[in-house]
Amino acid sequence: MERWLRAKTVAEILDYKDLDAVRAIMRQMVHMENPLRVTERTLEEWIAQRVYRPAGVPVKARGKTSIAEGRIPRRRNGKLEAI
Repeated sequence: MERWLRAKTVAEILDYKDLDAVRAIMRQMVHMENPLRVTERTLEEWIAQRVYRPAGVPVKARGKTSIAEGRIPRRRNGKLEAI
């Protein structure tokens, strides 16, 4: 069973002091209203979408692994080098 988190708990996890800002963030996620709650998994996914991953580090997204997109390829003598 999923654990439902309140705004105060989410604020502690995200290190926010303004509960109004935390409530606005929670409404960006899949949530439940009256009382406002989000699941742990939803919060983890929301955080993972906003975390920077360096190029070359595999990303686990829906069971697939991929290399960071938008990476600048290496060049030697004006030609692309296979990596």
